[in-house]
Amino acid sequence: MTVASFVFSAVALALSGAAFGWQVLAWFLTGGRANVDLRIGVIDKLSQRFFTLPLGPKAIDGIKRTATQNGINGPVAFFVTVSNVGRTALTVKDIAFRAPTNERYGILGGGDWGDKLPKRLEPGDSTTCVYDLSFLQNMAALQCHKHKLSLAPMFAEAELGTGKTVRCKKQALVTPVIEQSSSNKDEMENE
Repeated sequence: MTVASFVFSAVALALSGAAFGWQVLAWFLTGGRANVDLRIGVIDKLSQRFFTLPLGPKAIDGIKRTATQNGINGPVAFFVTVSNVGRTALTVKDIAFRAPTNERYGILGGGDWGDKLPKRLEPGDSTTCVYDLSFLQNMAALQCHKHKLSLAPMFAEAELGTGKTVRCKKQALVTPVIEQSSSNKDEMENE
């Protein structure tokens, strides 16, 4: 009889431990959970039409050509999308780019285009802020000069209303080279 009692109490202890673990897990997963995605694209400033591609080694090279073929002319930009994949609402206070040296670059109130921040996201909602590549190239120039780098790695991250910061899993390798505008190129060729 004592062996059966011991087995029964061991099973009861294991089940109660599993139930407690499930409750702790459910508590952590019940709040708003953010997912941050970073893409590269081109945006037409006047019509607000855009074209994006996932980040990749040749993304910047092909984005202008592909966008032009689709009738979209404009600056190259980073599109940062924050999605609420949790079960309760959350607030996105800020989106910025962080260098590995922990320096943070951003624009208060949102990007150059897209939604203004802070923004409340209900479950399943998302918000997108768009940042002109030339802005990040200026920051990359500072990083590369300061830390003797040829490319500046930067991560997109979202600061939530809870104080938590969520970082994108993909990093952008930004070159410090700033493209000249077509009017500057014409002036240089005429000299």
